[in-house]
Amino acid sequence: MRKKRNKKFDFIWLCLAALLHFGCDAEGLPEQVGSDKLIGGLKERLIANNGQGAAAVSGTNQGPSIVPAGNQMSQQSGSWQQPAMPTITIASYNIQVFGTTKVGDRWVLERLAATVRAFDVVAIQEIRANDQTLIEQFIQAINSDGSQYSYVIGPRVGRTSSKEQYAFVYNTKRIVCLKEQAYTVSDPANLLHRPSLVAHFQVLAGGQAQPFSFTLINIHTDPDEIDTELNVLADVYKNVRQYEYPEDDIILLGDLNCGPKEFKALGQIPGIFPLIQNVATNTRQTKLYDNIVVDGYSSQEFTGRSGVWNLQQYYKITLDDALRLSDHFPVWAEFSAYEAVPQTPAMATQPAPPGQPMR
Repeated sequence: MRKKRNKKFDFIWLCLAALLHFGCDAEGLPEQVGSDKLIGGLKERLIANNGQGAAAVSGTNQGPSIVPAGNQMSQQSGSWQQPAMPTITIASYNIQVFGTTKVGDRWVLERLAATVRAFDVVAIQEIRANDQTLIEQFIQAINSDGSQYSYVIGPRVGRTSSKEQYAFVYNTKRIVCLKEQAYTVSDPANLLHRPSLVAHFQVLAGGQAQPFSFTLINIHTDPDEIDTELNVLADVYKNVRQYEYPEDDIILLGDLNCGPKEFKALGQIPGIFPLIQNVATNTRQTKLYDNIVVDGYSSQEFTGRSGVWNLQQYYKITLDDALRLSDHFPVWAEFSAYEAVPQTPAMATQPAPPGQPMR
C-alpha cells in the first residue's frame, strides 16, 4: 500500500514502454505465482542430479503445492487462503562466496540459475569476484531457457580486502526497475561492514488497478558486529523510508546473521515485522540468519505466504552437495501484484463546543 507517487520515477510511461517491448499484459500474468505456477517450467528446465527427475518438495505444509515451501508458511485461521489476485514473489539468497569457482562449475551454476528463476525478484548477497563479468555470466545461465532476467549490482564494499557486492536479479517480463536510480547507502562513519544496496521496483501488470511498487534494501551484516549493525539498520530503514517518500512499501532483506529476537533497534520500529520466524535458514538447518522485513502497517500487499526453500530436499541431494550451492537456503515472500486499497484509520477530532454538532 502506498500514497500517490511523485513524478520522479514516471512509472506509467515506463510500464507502457515495457509492456510494448516484452508483450506482457494482464492475461499473460500468472494468477498464482507462489503456488502451482511459481516455479513455471522449473521441473522441466532443471537438469537433475545423476539423471534423476526434479523432485517435488516434501514437507509438512499442507495446501497449495508451493514449490519453495520449506519449513514455514503463514496460515489464516488454520486453513490456506488462495490469493484472489495475481501475485509476485520476492526472495533473498546469500550465495556463499559467489565467484568464478561456482560459475565455472556447471552442476552448481545450473541449479543456482534454476533457483533464481523460481522468483520474480531475488536479492543476492556475498558476490566475491574481481571478474566483473561474473554477474553477466550468471544472467546468461538464468536466461538460457528463454527467460528474460536482468540485474542491478552495487560496488564492491567491505572493510577488509575481501570485498563483496550486492545484486538484485529480476524477471523483466514481470518487474521493472530504474537501474540508474539504485544507490548504496551512504555510510561516512563506517558503521556498516557492507553498506546496503537500495533499488526501487514496480510490477508490470495490466488492468485498471495500480501495480504494486516497492523499494528493497539489500543487506549482509558482519556476524561479529550484529550488536552494532542491527541498531544502525534501524536508522538505515527509517532514512530510506524518508528518502523514498511517498513510497511506503520499504522491504529490508538479506543475511542479517541473527534472528528477530536479536534485531535490537531495528525490531523496535513501530510496525516492523520479520516474515521469517522460528525456522532455520542455513543449509545445515541450525540457525535463522536470513529474513525479509516489512512494515506491517503499510505492506498490506503481503499475502501471508512466506518461507524457506529447502534446496536439499527439492533437488534430492546430499548435504555436502547442498553446501556446494551455498551454506544458506533462499527465503521468500509473496505479495499482491497490485497495490492494496488504502484503509482510512480512525481519526482523532477536536471536540465540538457545547451546543454545536460534532465535526
